[in-house]
Parts: sequence; structure tokens; C-alpha cells
Amino acid sequence: MIATRLLAALATLAILGSSTDCRASEPTVEDEEARAAISPELARSLFDSVRQVAIDHLCALSRFDTHRSYVELTLTAPSGAAHQARLEAIDTAGWKITSDEALRADCGDLLQALEQAVGTAPAPVFTGGSRARWRSLSGMHGALAGALLLLLVASVWIAGREIVAERPPPSALLALLGITLVALALRIFLSPPTFLHEYYHVAETIRGYLEGNSPPAYGKAGPALYRLVAAALDLDHVVGVIFYTNAALAALAVPAVALLSLFLIGRWDHALAAGLFLCVLPHHLRFSASEVLFVPAITLAIWSAALFALYLRKRRLIDLLVGILALALAMQTRPELMVFPGLVVALVLFLEPRSWRVLLSRHAVIAAALLAGLLAPRLLELSGAVGGGPSPKLPQLDRYLAALFLLDTNVTPAVYQLMLAIGAVWTLRYRPGLLAWVALLFAGYTLSSLSLFDNPPYNLRAQLLPDSFTVLIAAGAICAVGDWLRAPARAVALLSAAVAASMLFSSYGFVRELRDQQLQFAFLDSTIARLPERGTLLAAIEVGGRRLDAFPTFLLDRDRKSYALVDVRDAADTDQWPPAAPDLIYYQGMYCYFAFDDEPSPTPLMPACRAVHERYDLEPLHTETLDTRGYSLMRYAPPPYSIGFYRASRAR
Repeated sequence: MIATRLLAALATLAILGSSTDCRASEPTVEDEEARAAISPELARSLFDSVRQVAIDHLCALSRFDTHRSYVELTLTAPSGAAHQARLEAIDTAGWKITSDEALRADCGDLLQALEQAVGTAPAPVFTGGSRARWRSLSGMHGALAGALLLLLVASVWIAGREIVAERPPPSALLALLGITLVALALRIFLSPPTFLHEYYHVAETIRGYLEGNSPPAYGKAGPALYRLVAAALDLDHVVGVIFYTNAALAALAVPAVALLSLFLIGRWDHALAAGLFLCVLPHHLRFSASEVLFVPAITLAIWSAALFALYLRKRRLIDLLVGILALALAMQTRPELMVFPGLVVALVLFLEPRSWRVLLSRHAVIAAALLAGLLAPRLLELSGAVGGGPSPKLPQLDRYLAALFLLDTNVTPAVYQLMLAIGAVWTLRYRPGLLAWVALLFAGYTLSSLSLFDNPPYNLRAQLLPDSFTVLIAAGAICAVGDWLRAPARAVALLSAAVAASMLFSSYGFVRELRDQQLQFAFLDSTIARLPERGTLLAAIEVGGRRLDAFPTFLLDRDRKSYALVDVRDAADTDQWPPAAPDLIYYQGMYCYFAFDDEPSPTPLMPACRAVHERYDLEPLHTETLDTRGYSLMRYAPPPYSIGFYRASRAR
């Protein structure tokens, strides 16, 4: 009965997600509550600007009606004809003027001057109401958010059912709970809450995650979760929602991998060791509180594998259905997870070869149909995003081994490498199918990433997933001590704790390291509030292609700053610069200090930034010097790097 109800709920989610256009979840300008509000001060400023332009062109401003997000105008031409126009707040960066054709014919010069005047006016401040935030979870994002909640509730129910049925030792349950709480604390207080993507995609990431505009190649499960949390906690455009939601998800991977181990091996010492090793694995700790979508992908992948392993043991349909739900969500976090169903099939064949018939059972047919339904929107998205990427090329063996961070003691402590070697011997003897499966997963994902990019920062992110699954092998070392040395349980527990402590303390520097990108974001996060309330910001604004390190304008929204935005790179290319003025603020960021190999040298600054210094007298407002190394695989000017805000009130 429960399985039937769950199947009905999952089928409903599949239908909702498939029948809803992906764009339906994006906030539209027609949603009055979600749009930018025009404050009384801003309305007065606009009135003065429009009235002065009308006077200069011998026209009369006979009506100026301010609404929440637009202004209705009536302009009377010298001929006496009255014309209607509308001044509309599009977003936090600009305005749009709409009018009838008669106004353009009768007062074309006035309209052009009006567009120029409004173009430099302060931008409105975004304010979204609580109803608008919940409405933003409609459509596909709403279906995914519902699926995430259903997965959580169903998993808790399954865990409770298993506890009642199996009656595990209370000490083991308390130990698992304690390890999970330690994992959560480490990810909140030790893992750096910052951006760890190697190409400065801070501005694009936040807009994509919190507004649902992520690229088609990336799934919507992560953004749906962040928006669900933001709506539930009434935290609109708060970047910490991403960091701490990921930290909580990363902590949930610890009990998930412990249960996966328990269902595969059937031993609590192995399960607790696997959970403890993932709890303190430096690679996982490093990224746990970042924006990287591999974090929820790993948790959901382990979660689904654990449920499938439980299904192999108990053959209950509900376990399979919840596992399919977790798998579908994992596949909608990162494109790399689209191949994970193949690894699930391999899990069955490697660990329970005699159970291959389960893949042809009635339950398997139901599961496959359900997975196809849940993934239909994702597959449609991917079909439009295929192509344009780099051609894969398998790396040479020496380069492959040199690029594995599992073998790099700066990332993976030597004591964990020792546990992995001992655990591999134990697993080969007692559970060779598990060793083969983890080896397949590890080789598949590492070869895939290294075949596409020879980029260490990217490979560090991409290898996070396969490295996390190696704890299933390393945990075998703890079992080996108990089995081969006949050590008592207390001694085995003390050994596990000592290994974990050694891993934690030896990798502190790697986990906490912040370089130019992370230090720059910390500077901006703490400085934006001290800027003038309004003005014109000259900075790297536009995104896409090689336009990296765009200014994170969501911080202006957060601190209710109203700025007209001018892209410094466009200004340099077209030689159309904003006039020097007391309210012209220039931001010199890390984009001034790096370049691609085929671009001009960024020493001491890239050309557009040098042009700013040549054109304006710059008065420092808030600056900082970063004595650090470049985070990405770019051509950098020598450190240190001076970043900050400058007032450009006078031209040279």
C-alpha cells in the first residue's frame, strides 16, 4: 500500500515536471510583487530628470503617475498634442521607455534625450515578497523541490523501519549520530563558505542558483533546493543560503555512505569507519560549504546507491522507488551524473552476480519507466545543450597518475593512503566485487575529466566525486585490524579516531586555503555596505565567454545600493567612457590582473584597467592588497594585487 502511494506521488511529480516549460519557474516582469520597487526618493529624482528634459525640448510634462514598478507619463508637444509614455523598471540595472509612434514622430529628439537621461538614473532596488518567492518554485523547480522533500520524508521512514526490524546496537547508532554531528560542525566551522569554481563565475552562479537561470547543461535540482531553503527561511538573495545548504547536504553524505557500507558489507565497524573517513576526508571538507554542485551530487549519488543496496537485500518495492527518486535528483545536479545508472547496474552485477535477474524483474521495469518520466525534462534540456565542448582525448599513463589528487599528499594525507592500501587488500579478499565497482567508478570519472581538461583547479573539483567513494575501500583497513590482529573493539575505535584526527590536522592548510578569488569575494562582501547609496559603477559587468570576474551585482541588491552599471571592457573597446563625476565609482578587481594566453599582457594591469588610470584621477575609497597566488589556470601579473573602489571625480 505504501509503495503504491509513493509510486503515485512519483508519477505525479514526473507528469508535473514533464508538462511544465522550464522557463515557467523564472520570475517574470509581469509578477508585480517580485519586481523592483520605486522608492519616493527615486521617484523625485526621476521626476526632476524628466521635467528638465521636457523643458529643454519645449514640451510640457502634464502627468507623472508613479506605480510600484513603473511611471506613467503624459507629454504635451509644442503642437498641443498630448502623448502617453511609460517608464518601466526592468531589473536592478536599468529602465525601459515605451511610447506610441505619434510621440516618436512628434518629439523624436525629446524621446532620445529622455532615454539618455533615464539611462544614467539610479536603478531601482529589488524587493521580492514572500508570496513571490514561493511562486518562484512553481513548474519544474516546484516539482524538484517537492521531490527533494518526498525523498527526505521517505528516507526517514525507511530508516525507522529498518531500525525497528533489525534492532541495531544502540552504541552503533549513537556513534553514527555523533559522527554525523561532527561532520556537520566541521562543515559549518571549518569548510570555507566561498566560491571555489576556478573561473570567477560568482555573478553568474548566484543569478543562476537563486533565480533559476542556470545553463541547460547543468540540472535544476541544486537551484531548486537553494530556492526552497531561501523561500522557507525568508532569505531572498542571501548567498549564505547556498553555502550552508551545501554544508548540510555534505554532512548527510556521512550517514549515507555508512548505510551504503552496512547494506553491502553487513558490518557496523566497516560502516562507522566509512562514515568517519568521509567526515574528515580533506578533499570533501574543502568543498563542502562552497557553491560547487558536486556536493549535492555526491550526497544524492551515495543516497541512491544505499537504497539500491537495501533493495538487493530486502526486495521491497518502496526501497527501489525511493532509490530511483534519489538517482533522478542526482542526475539533475551535474551532467557527470547522467552515467550513474550504469554504475548502479554494475553495482548489482559486481556485488550480487547471481541477482542479475533482478534487472529484468517487474520491479525493474516499473523503476526504469519512472526514471524515464522523472528525467524527461532533463533530457530535453540536454538535447539542446549538446555540442560545442572540447573533444575528449585519453591522457598518457604518466600524466594520468600525476594528475590524481588521491596520490597527492598535499590533498590526500599519507595516513589515508595507507588505510586505502590496507583496505584494498582486505576488500579484495572478502568483498572483491566492491573493490572492482569502486575501481570502475574511480577510473571512469577520473579518466573522463582528465580527457576533457588539463586544468588542475577543475580536476580538483571533478575528482571530488570518485575520491569520496574510496572511503568504502579505506574502511576495510579498520576491519583488517580487527580481523587479522584480533584487536578488541575499543582498540579499533581508538585507532579509527587517531587516523581521523591525523587526517584532520595534517590537512588544515589545504582545507582552509583562500586565494585571490575567495579573498576578493570576502572583500566585496564586507565593503559594499560602505559605498555611497547611489551612483555609477565602472567595473567588469558583462558575462559570457571570456568575460570573467564580472561584478557580483547581487551584493548591491542586498545592501540596497542604486547604481547605473558601465562595463569597463566595453568602454575601452568603444572609447565611450562615462564622464568624470563625484558619483562615478570605479572598481578595480582581479580581472585587471589576468589574461588568456592570446591576450595582451596583464602586467601591471590589463589594457582596459590601464586606460581607466590614464583617463581619470582616481581617489581611493576602499582598497585592499592581496598578496596571494592566482587561483585559476590563467596568465597572471606578478603579485601583490591591489583591488578596491575608487572615486573618478576628475578627468586627466
